[in-house]
Amino acid sequence: MNRATPIEWEGIFTGRSFEEVLDDDVPETVVDPDDGEGPLVLAVSGTLRDALCTGVEHRLAEVSRL
Repeated sequence: MNRATPIEWEGIFTGRSFEEVLDDDVPETVVDPDDGEGPLVLAVSGTLRDALCTGVEHRLAEVSRL
């Protein structure tokens, strides 16, 4: 199972480019089992945190499918 990187997650949710995410405070993978099984834990940037806190339900559902 391929998992998106934290930078990909932020780009998907915020619509920012890879370069824009790198210029900000880059999110970090805290826990990621190599086999794809188990939890994936990310420490996210302030930008992504704010977008998640203010996200409307339909946008959260749309991103979850991506």
